[in-house]
Amino acid sequence: MEEEDPHEGSLHLQQIRSRVKELELLHRNCRDEPEESRSSDSQTLVQDFSLQFETKVKEVAEEYIDVDLLDVEDSDAYLEYLRKELHSVEAESAKVSEEIERLSMSHAQDSTRLERDLEGLLLSLDSMSSQDVEKSKENPPFTSSMDVNDDDKFKMFELENQIEEKRMILKSLEDLDSVRKRFDAAEQVEDALTGLKVLEFDGNFIRLQLRTYIPKLDGLLGQQKLDHTTEPSELIHELLIHLKDKTTEITKLEMFPNDVYIGDIIEAADSFRQVRLHSAMLDARSSVQWVVAKVQDRIISTTLRK
Repeated sequence: MEEEDPHEGSLHLQQIRSRVKELELLHRNCRDEPEESRSSDSQTLVQDFSLQFETKVKEVAEEYIDVDLLDVEDSDAYLEYLRKELHSVEAESAKVSEEIERLSMSHAQDSTRLERDLEGLLLSLDSMSSQDVEKSKENPPFTSSMDVNDDDKFKMFELENQIEEKRMILKSLEDLDSVRKRFDAAEQVEDALTGLKVLEFDGNFIRLQLRTYIPKLDGLLGQQKLDHTTEPSELIHELLIHLKDKTTEITKLEMFPNDVYIGDIIEAADSFRQVRLHSAMLDARSSVQWVVAKVQDRIISTTLRK
């Protein structure tokens, strides 16, 4: 019968320990990834999303390329199309936010579990090594080396399976982190496109800076204007939204400069709030988002009709 090498078990343990150490190092590097690297990845993703958005804008522009032939009804149809696109983006943004929250929680839980399991594997390996040392010192004359080796091999087999399982978990965490970065980049692009900036906020009012993109419908804007007169492609306003007793109910809406009539939007906002309350869908941002969207629609339509 071929005699087994007494050092073979220790060699296997060293190999397993080395693989566990590699996993632990890889997990630590993923967890402690430098902020500069994350920013670089996010910046690349933002650029990708910007290119995609630019392509979408070009498609819309090509669809309405014959702007000289547009009348008021065509203008209204175009604005309605833009409103639908905006609502679609807002709905997708809400889904993305929920997915980011879910992925972040899953990422944190899996990462903690993986770290704990790796520590447990290393402790098990240390314990097995200590047992091997003790057995080699005692060296009992009638102990069945075959039984001992089989038991050690079974434990090592279990450890290898656990290592492979943790490797798959780590790969899954890396994939989730990549998805999370992509969603973060998408939100950065969407935030940039909405043109909103919070200037001041407390429990009773919100002051926003609102940048509104005006479509370049040269045919409509130039029919009754001098050749040297041009409309800006972007208008900047400040919105002061008053809230009732630290709730989401809007009581007053002011805009500076006050060059667009928005008085009827508050009444519509109250009706909107009542509908949302009855449908149990109201959240902390929905009323404000709705009002901002309506104000931007009003700014665009008023500017295009001048």
